[in-house]
Amino acid sequence: MPGMSRIKTLFTLVVLSLFAACGGGDGPGAVAAKAIEHLNAGEVDAFMGYLSSEYKVFGESKLRAAIASIVTEAAEKGELGKKMKVKVVSEEINGDFATVVLRIAVEGESPWEETFRMIREDGQWKLRPDETASK
Repeated sequence: MPGMSRIKTLFTLVVLSLFAACGGGDGPGAVAAKAIEHLNAGEVDAFMGYLSSEYKVFGESKLRAAIASIVTEAAEKGELGKKMKVKVVSEEINGDFATVVLRIAVEGESPWEETFRMIREDGQWKLRPDETASK
């Protein structure tokens, strides 16, 4: 598996798992980029702040534990904290909803694009669960 595969897996887990809350005050693209940077740094609490209230369905503590476990495993493999560039490729806003595509380039890895669904809650953009999570 490539070095950042655990981070990709973690993000997929988070987006597909439906759990906990909070976030930033910038546009949706900037917020998604900040969330990825916190995840790359292994900052679980900061990352949790970027998740929408839609994640509350299974409980914040379970989500926090799952993210912490995967972050710990990634850290043990030396996959966290690598030099990373995140670029907003596209940002489509429709009222309080947005779709953001980020291009993520990590030192020593092939760049990839990731799509994020966002929602504005209390004036702040938050990451939403993937549509396939409820199916």
